[in-house]
Amino acid sequence: MTKRTRTLLFFFLGFLFLCSTPLLILYSQGYRIDWNSRTIGQIGAIHFHIDPARADILIDQQHRDRTLPLVNTAFIQNLVPQTYHAQVVKEGYHSWEKDLEVTPRQVTEANNILLLPKNINFKAVAGNVMQWWQSPNHAYAIVQEQLPNNKWRLLILSYDNETLKPFYDQKSFTETVGDIKWNIQSSEFLAQIQSREQTALYLWETSKTLSQNSSPAPPPASPIISSAQDISHLDFSPRTNSLILLRYEEQGNELLQIQYDAGKISQTEMLASNVLAFTVSGTHILWIDGEGRIWDQNDRAQTPESVNITVFPIDPELPYQLYYFGGKVFLQENRRLFILNDSRVFEELFPLVDTIALSPDGKKLAFAQGSESWLYFLSDELDQPKHSRGEKVFLTRFSQPISDLSWLNSHYLIFRISDEIKAMEIDTRDNINTVTLLHFISPSFRFNPATKFLSIYSEKKLFVTEKLF
Repeated sequence: MTKRTRTLLFFFLGFLFLCSTPLLILYSQGYRIDWNSRTIGQIGAIHFHIDPARADILIDQQHRDRTLPLVNTAFIQNLVPQTYHAQVVKEGYHSWEKDLEVTPRQVTEANNILLLPKNINFKAVAGNVMQWWQSPNHAYAIVQEQLPNNKWRLLILSYDNETLKPFYDQKSFTETVGDIKWNIQSSEFLAQIQSREQTALYLWETSKTLSQNSSPAPPPASPIISSAQDISHLDFSPRTNSLILLRYEEQGNELLQIQYDAGKISQTEMLASNVLAFTVSGTHILWIDGEGRIWDQNDRAQTPESVNITVFPIDPELPYQLYYFGGKVFLQENRRLFILNDSRVFEELFPLVDTIALSPDGKKLAFAQGSESWLYFLSDELDQPKHSRGEKVFLTRFSQPISDLSWLNSHYLIFRISDEIKAMEIDTRDNINTVTLLHFISPSFRFNPATKFLSIYSEKKLFVTEKLF
């Protein structure tokens, strides 16, 4: 090779180095050429978290990745900033799709994708059902069964082994079941049996009721409380072995706390009179009196504390209900919902509310008002799309009213529209993915977050589905 050739080669390679080095630096910093717009810009990416695994991801109709077993995530990078149509598909499952915007040097997240099966198997576990009450841990249910002689009896159902055991037979044709309440541990339950003469409260231990022989039916239990006065609402106290009762009186509604031991009353304490409604949450007992003041009784204070500075104007013709979510007090007057703001004054949150449901993570509330669904954020939401504490978000509107609104997980809702049980995500970017899970005639249902199955009541039968996810 001659000296001239070597010189030319040196300058040529030096020229290539000087030209390629800036391009390599730009490439390493995420710059790409967008051939559609004929511009140079930095790229972005999309991160997916999908349940279940082995799901295929398509970007603008092109297959880009598949999540592996035990690895539910995928990272699609080198995307020019623009809006992409993302799809997640898996055989036998409803697909998910959404338009996602990719911005320079940012990762767009779709981290809460839940694919639900198209065909869900179910079976009947009880028949001739009049009413049912599911336990807080979703392991048991109390079933009111219609007997051939037009009487009824109460049975306890264990979902684990699908056994039904009777524990109370109707004594007279005038007896009705007013309500059944479980304690938070699901270890005890209280039945309110009403007749023309009196209201009786029966207390049972779950384990002992399940361990008894199923035939013949056991003799009637003795009530823990028997009263000629009407009990409008009852619940278990946050304190051990205590009940909270709201009892109608001619001189005013009494809120009672009743302590019991071995199924017998040991002490009765009147917490307040002239009470319109109360709620129990954690260590708190809250009530509203006829003057429009909200009171809070908890373990940290020996006497109840007033929580609102300005009294709420009471309409004696309307019903009231209290809620305590995320340290916030909510008051429902008929269908109007109010929230106690940081200034300790009630302000209207929604003019019409039919159903309120707290998310499993305790960070947000879902509301159904007629055919519309809304969210209210109790704390900041850091996942995309981000939301601020106190923000109200409209989700969607259907052609028919929403019923039985509750949560599948902290990012998906489940509800009923007419005879269809549906599930819906809460990601408001682009379209909201909504699927129909099952069809039943006028169903009511409960979702078990531990075992992931549905308990469904329809046409006097109680059904249980397979695991949804």
